[in-house]
Amino acid sequence: MLHDTSHDTFRSLFRSYYPQLRAFASTLVGEHEADDVVEDVFADLWKRRDSIELGDRTSGYLYRCVYTRAMSLLRHRHVAAERLQLLDDINEYREQAFETAFSPHHQLERKELRHRIETAIDQLPEKCRQVFRMSYQLGMSHQAIADELNITPRTVDTHVYNALKQLRKML
Repeated sequence: MLHDTSHDTFRSLFRSYYPQLRAFASTLVGEHEADDVVEDVFADLWKRRDSIELGDRTSGYLYRCVYTRAMSLLRHRHVAAERLQLLDDINEYREQAFETAFSPHHQLERKELRHRIETAIDQLPEKCRQVFRMSYQLGMSHQAIADELNITPRTVDTHVYNALKQLRKML
């Protein structure tokens, strides 16, 4: 029907159907976005005017297009709302984590915990303490520690294992 149609025929279709389609769209998506939905349908119809033939099904086709476009808009709104809620939740969590991490109470707790750990490490036997500090505080590999202290990597493993075992008991 539209492939041979002039601008005047299209304009006539627009004028005839626009009010009813707008009313229909407003029941689906609300007044604010009804115009956009209907205008998008007519814009798509105009783009496809050379390849579409409606005949006596024009009304049904247009209503179906409006319905489909409106449902797509509602799905998009729902997904967007979920994303916004997720972003709000993440930002709230970040703010809480930031406030907690830099709160005087949290900093005091961290300072006390560090002090307790250092005190516990200081109570380890000398060689065990030395190996543990080289491994955990300096980040050295067990092979590097073994080479530097002239001991076997297995001995390093044993010192680290014993240090962790004792620290768990003390802390």
